[in-house]
Amino acid sequence: CPVPTEMLTEASPPVQVQLVRSPRATLAMPMLGGLVVPLDSGTRPRVKTAMCMQQVWNFAEIERSIPGHIEFWFRYHLQLLGIDEIYLYDIDGTFADAPLISELRRQGRVIYEDAFSRAPPLPGIFARYGMQTNTAHFAQTIVQHHCWQQARH
Repeated sequence: CPVPTEMLTEASPPVQVQLVRSPRATLAMPMLGGLVVPLDSGTRPRVKTAMCMQQVWNFAEIERSIPGHIEFWFRYHLQLLGIDEIYLYDIDGTFADAPLISELRRQGRVIYEDAFSRAPPLPGIFARYGMQTNTAHFAQTIVQHHCWQQARH
């Protein structure tokens, strides 16, 4: 059936959502009672594509092992593939002062995050085991969830 003409106009974005319990939820799940959650419209410009990176650490070691790879990787994704924003999750803070990362942050092309590594229980895990692949991947779910939430503007 055709869409009514009054619905074809550009509507303003929603300002809130109402959460309700799914009909398929278990009986033990509490009723939400129509919990209303306000939506933040955000102030950042809308982007077409955002890329969520896995966590990185030890900029100097990567640069020593594969000289120029980090710059190549960022330029390839931003310039050749046309990614608008890349979310960079730096576990140990070594990417913060890299000239390329600083330049891309100023341009708004890289969204730099390092605070997630201080969210419990990650500090204890990183202190106990160090920055290892197995400990970094423990945080992957947290990183992906944060990136998806931030990039959905």
